Amino acid sequence: MWLIFIALQVYATKEAERDSMRCFLMLCVVLALGGVNNAIVGGPMMALLDDSVEAGYRSDMELYYSVIWNVSSLAGPIVALVLFYTTKNEWTMDEEKVSCRWGARWDRWERKSARKEKFRRERGA
Repeated sequence: MWLIFIALQVYATKEAERDSMRCFLMLCVVLALGGVNNAIVGGPMMALLDDSVEAGYRSDMELYYSVIWNVSSLAGPIVALVLFYTTKNEWTMDEEKVSCRWGARWDRWERKSARKEKFRRERGA
């Protein structure tokens, strides 16, 4: 489901145009699928993460995961504030597409960082 979410997000961002109800509805569907995906995958994913880490390191892994999650959650609004300040809230469609793409890249980086930390812990490095 996550791949469908990312593919639809990329497609909706690529096809976005000003004052288009079709694009608006497509983005709403993409966000709804993202929420469903997080609701379905979130709990089992955390259980797998906890089960894949040695007993003595579980709290460390939870700490790393929480820090990465909170930093990325904080970074989005900060980037948005900087963009709003620098552009004086005047956006072109190309600038909005770039913003959406950077958000998707940040999400991918966050997930990759959590996986790398998990593998580092498993190897005992």
